[in-house]
Amino acid sequence: MKTLILRVLVVWLALGAMTMAAPPELRTWTAQSGAQVKARLIEQKDANVILENANGERFEIGLDKLSPQDQKYIQGLPKAAAPAAAAPAASGPLAVDPEGKWKAGTVSDEIECKKNSQWTYLLYVPKAYDPKQKWPVLFVAAHSGATPADLKLFVPGAETCGWIVAFSEQARTQSEDSDTAVRAMVNDVLARFPIDQKRMYGAGYIDGAAYAVNLAGQHKDPPLAGLLLINGNQADVRKVPSETVAYGLCGCNCGCRGAMIRMFHELHGDNDHLRFFAGQNNWPSPELIRDGMMWLHYAGLQAATLMDQELLKERKAFAKKMQDEINHLKDTDPERAAEWTEALLGPGGMENPMALLNPQLSALLKNPRTKLYLDGQKDLSRLLRRYFPPPNTGNDLGKEGDAEARKLANTYKDCSLGDVFTGLTQVTVAIPRD
Repeated sequence: MKTLILRVLVVWLALGAMTMAAPPELRTWTAQSGAQVKARLIEQKDANVILENANGERFEIGLDKLSPQDQKYIQGLPKAAAPAAAAPAASGPLAVDPEGKWKAGTVSDEIECKKNSQWTYLLYVPKAYDPKQKWPVLFVAAHSGATPADLKLFVPGAETCGWIVAFSEQARTQSEDSDTAVRAMVNDVLARFPIDQKRMYGAGYIDGAAYAVNLAGQHKDPPLAGLLLINGNQADVRKVPSETVAYGLCGCNCGCRGAMIRMFHELHGDNDHLRFFAGQNNWPSPELIRDGMMWLHYAGLQAATLMDQELLKERKAFAKKMQDEINHLKDTDPERAAEWTEALLGPGGMENPMALLNPQLSALLKNPRTKLYLDGQKDLSRLLRRYFPPPNTGNDLGKEGDAEARKLANTYKDCSLGDVFTGLTQVTVAIPRD
């Protein structure tokens, strides 16, 4: 329970550092719901208070959400000084490879691995790249190799998360050397860039999912931080370390949908997430890929310990960025706002009653469109568990499952899941073989 509370509290980060004459003492705060947390008071801010737990994480709670005793305690306390204005972000020219192989903010031409030019890949380096610091990296493989157009799908996520992205050209369907090509790409990127090896990620599209899973099985010290599996064909996910978080994107008419469902049945992490979209075997949109990268990025930051002070700072900054995105999306696209909020809350998501302590999240949950989407996600999960239990090797729900999916399609016709339920009743599109 303590771990779950700490994950939720990260959502309510303060917008800046608050100053006080002396470090206040930790005390137990009680919510109207009865939930408790040990934290120190940092500031009273209008109708809210900012608290800080023992790990240094700050969060904002509505005063009216606290117990009458806590409200009375706060009434006699002076407000803290206003936070200092944030320093402007540094700006300068985009980084360029001294060898001319890449330029930050641009999809590269073919890059040959230094140790063996037989293996090549495409590369994207985020605009903020600075060689003086370590960077997360995403290694991508697909059934048909890499193309500049496919790599560009990952650019919005790379800029949001600050990831380098490398995409193998030789890892492809029916190639016996695909795993070798991926390994060569990994080693070359590690030799060229200052990479944070605790934040290395793998991504695979169709048969590329198996190559990404194989990479996770091979790279265990440290393990890959996460996997992004897109319309993935069957892979042996039992070899994936439990520390590796998996996020899946699958078209509801994809010929791999059964394989994707079975893989996520077999994964054992408590923060794994499979998300369906209305589509076939096609790539999902850059926005959906960005959502998946964001989910994995924040899950990796949540694993930071008190020894990782720089990562804790980055976690606070990224949580603020996610909260801003939720505020931006809550009225125009409440479904994506719900997905971002689920990522912030971690395991348990918005099912956790402590989510209601935050006024913004509480308002989001009261939005009928958000509630419809979240209810639909629960029904979708139940449907897949019931009609795709291992060792079912098919792609179809069966007669009884189809009838239930059609009813759910009507129930959720006013949100995107209506098309997903309908698609699950239809014949899947065959997997392309290049």
